[in-house]
Amino acid sequence: MLRAVERVYWDGAFVMSIPTIQCSIFKYKNIVNDLNIITTFAQLLNQLLKGFLAAQQEETLSASLPPLQELFTLNELHEYPRPSTLQHLTKRLKISPFEQWVILFCAALELEPATSACCAQLQGNNLNQPTPDLALKLLPDPTWQAFNSSSPLFHWQLLNIQTAEPFSLSLLSIDRPLFFWLIGETHHDPELDGFTQPLKLHTSVPLTPSQAILAHTLSQHWTQPQFSNIQQLIGNDPQAHRAIAHTATEQQGYTIYIAQLSSFSSNTTLINDPRLLRNLARRWERAARLTGSVLLLECQDADFTKPETQTTLNTLLSEWQSPVILSVEEKLQLSTSTSQDYDVPPATSQERELIWQHCLGEQGNSLNGTLPQIADQFPLTPQQIATLAQQLPTDSSPTDLSKSLWQACRQSARPHLEDLAQRIETKLSWDDLVLPKKLAQRLQSIVAAARQRNQVYQDWGFAQKQDRGLALAALFAGDSGTGKTTAAEIIAKELALDCYRIDLSNIVNKYIGETEKNLKRVFDAAEGSGAMLLFDEADAVFGMRGEVKEAKDRYANQEVSYLLQRLETFPGIAILTTNLKKSIDEAFLRRLRYVIDFPVPVEGDRLLMWQRVFPEQAPLEDVSYKKLAKLNVTGGNIRNIALTAAFLAADAGGAITMEILSEAVDIEYDKLGRQISGPEFTALGGEISYPPL
Repeated sequence: MLRAVERVYWDGAFVMSIPTIQCSIFKYKNIVNDLNIITTFAQLLNQLLKGFLAAQQEETLSASLPPLQELFTLNELHEYPRPSTLQHLTKRLKISPFEQWVILFCAALELEPATSACCAQLQGNNLNQPTPDLALKLLPDPTWQAFNSSSPLFHWQLLNIQTAEPFSLSLLSIDRPLFFWLIGETHHDPELDGFTQPLKLHTSVPLTPSQAILAHTLSQHWTQPQFSNIQQLIGNDPQAHRAIAHTATEQQGYTIYIAQLSSFSSNTTLINDPRLLRNLARRWERAARLTGSVLLLECQDADFTKPETQTTLNTLLSEWQSPVILSVEEKLQLSTSTSQDYDVPPATSQERELIWQHCLGEQGNSLNGTLPQIADQFPLTPQQIATLAQQLPTDSSPTDLSKSLWQACRQSARPHLEDLAQRIETKLSWDDLVLPKKLAQRLQSIVAAARQRNQVYQDWGFAQKQDRGLALAALFAGDSGTGKTTAAEIIAKELALDCYRIDLSNIVNKYIGETEKNLKRVFDAAEGSGAMLLFDEADAVFGMRGEVKEAKDRYANQEVSYLLQRLETFPGIAILTTNLKKSIDEAFLRRLRYVIDFPVPVEGDRLLMWQRVFPEQAPLEDVSYKKLAKLNVTGGNIRNIALTAAFLAADAGGAITMEILSEAVDIEYDKLGRQISGPEFTALGGEISYPPL
């Protein structure tokens, strides 16, 4: 027996007696540093193998040597204390005792490279790393099952294998990220770089009350004996999802990482080789189990119209058993697993006001009470609010500070709609809009309703009575050029809001369902921007539903029905303009707060329009506004005639005269396909080039 051998020689030098080795084992049982434990084990293993090889060469001792299979057991190395990391690995990945020894053997080789020479001497053929054959002969509790491709060692990619023939002589080495984790380093797997990263919130923003409750619910879900490892956070604010997930994991002491589904589904290498995708998914699952991590997988940028996206998601989820949070705009139907789903509603205006107050601190008290209006008008996320609050100047007067904050909110919200609609601005004011007194009062009432929405809906409780019909929607109907669009632009300017004109050519699509998708994008973006929507020529999409005579009629009616639903729940301001009021579906009229008819201007109104249409700098000569007011035209026609006359006068090198204006009238009437009437012809002194009607 080896225990009877009192002295072991290697290269003729005294190394250590066997009892000394045994004492060393028990001496290090209380070591808490994992690196020291593995290092000491590596040194003892190296000495043991060297002593064994030296003893083989001693003729006098060879008869006393045990076979290799008993070397470990006789020296009680199998009782050597396991590193805490290895114990954790065993628990989390269900590693067998023999597999533990294989991992420790391979790790020891990294810390004591001289052991490679022992392996080569024991195995021959330059096999200077552990092999299945050597591990089965040397280590306790041997089993071939440990080297099966489905065993934990290879399923979790704990070992690398350089396959050889026969398989028993394949070279084994420990996975490098696993090795560094075993010796106490922070776990970092380069294979996951570019796919997952720690989630770091750039701003410290408190959750809204509803979000805090949701984070606590999510956190408690993981403590249940049987819980779904997949949760879906559903909503349009990915930043809120990040904050909720971050808070929930903090409450349980977990670490949270973030990944984009698109980084997997758009990677052609992974798509073309599903095996690589599964291996990558397993490496994350391994990391999650070892480090107590949760993955937040953001799916917003993934294109689910492509089949590979859904396939990629199914493959990932089939490999992941640790907690995974899916951040989605709409609930995903998962074919391979079940999920616990949570709707994440946007912050209410009251919650946004609280966040503003929190982020602004004392500075918020100087805003002259405008925070409620700002919170109500701009549905910014908590993260956006925190960012804007940090950028706000600190040395401005309260009035300037309020204006700066309002403008900053407008600019922050603009990206939501820039790609979907055209932002329009006007330099005109109420003085430039000539309308009957009653009509002007109706427009002012729209402005008043917009300004007082927060007080009426929230402070006075009207929003608690109903959640539909709160949209401020108006229809402006009338002939072309009567001031409908101009009035909408001036309302937006009066309210200091951006006005976005919806390009219907980009909205209406001949393919079934596409129009609704486009409209959804517009309304979703508008809800997040606080801007005013202007649907010019609205009869194109707000037309009447008709009798279903063929399939296309059914889908056309669906488009109108979808618009009805969105318009009824839209929280912002929407103005529709049309030249064909009779073409608008009556159901829309019922849901509109205001329906205002813009009449063709009468002579008195036209006189004011002519007096205001020319800038002060424009050179005028003997222009008779009274004569021009006799022309039966709209405000839009008047602007066109004035501008055309200005160009003609500038080209002639003189002032704007009645003669030039008469020529401009001729051009405008030709465009309209009209002929001047007798009274109009007389008013202009018979200067039109064609005879009157």
